Amino acid sequence: AFSADGKRLATGMSDGRILIWDTSNWSSEIRTLRGHDARVRSVAFSRDGNYLASGSMTGDIRVWNDKSDQSIFSASGRIEIGSVAISQDGTVVSNSTRGGVIQLRDPHGNKESWAPRLERACRERAPGSPPEIEPHPRP
Repeated sequence: AFSADGKRLATGMSDGRILIWDTSNWSSEIRTLRGHDARVRSVAFSRDGNYLASGSMTGDIRVWNDKSDQSIFSASGRIEIGSVAISQDGTVVSNSTRGGVIQLRDPHGNKESWAPRLERACRERAPGSPPEIEPHPRP
């Protein structure tokens, strides 16, 4: 995934690492993020460039502070992650699973900021219309 400004590229690796590349020279990685125990299937930068979300084959989700390289949020799942996305300001992380479920998570613990709208949308959704949406509070 490219950062919004196009200056960095994040790549998920089969050994669980995430490599961050400087696109101005492509000669070497800027840094390496470690925290996943399995292949990283998807990565996404927030538009403001402050956060990076990642998801693995084992269902783990992480959100990284892109300035400090620290994992600020992690959640374990049981279903392989298909893709991850993060809101422009890093306040909501979504992922899809290989089972067709969409999950929304709040990496900062402010569940109330989006959960009521999500729960209402889930109740109003037509029965049987895929995919399912599951809100997940912070573990």
